[in-house]
Amino acid sequence: MTDPDKYLISGTDYLLVEFSDYAISPGIGDALMRFKSMGITPIITHPERNMVMVRRPEQVLRFAEHGCIIQITANSLTGHWGDGAKNSANGCSTAILSMSLQRMHMTHTIVRQLFLRHVTISRRTMMINWLERW
Repeated sequence: MTDPDKYLISGTDYLLVEFSDYAISPGIGDALMRFKSMGITPIITHPERNMVMVRRPEQVLRFAEHGCIIQITANSLTGHWGDGAKNSANGCSTAILSMSLQRMHMTHTIVRQLFLRHVTISRRTMMINWLERW
């Protein structure tokens, strides 16, 4: 990829990755690792609603183990998208929780970067103080 910056989230090093419900390429792991080697962190979006990943939850864990962030939709956890998505989301979140706790500092950094880019100067100080207490 010659210019990855145009695909990243708001000038950060994070890339949203959403998979097809029909198939996932066998080479996707290598592609995600290439992003990681470029300093780009893939964010796998709502795997709990992806039929391929629901059938192969070990794939989601493998992505997490290799440094991808797993984004589970809050409405899935509450059951808004149905029992299937809720059960899958709960399974994903439980399995990934131990890995995520180790990355809590990284998550704090992501939130802070995004807020610093998008919050007005008058609100930055208040938000930075809140993040530092968190």
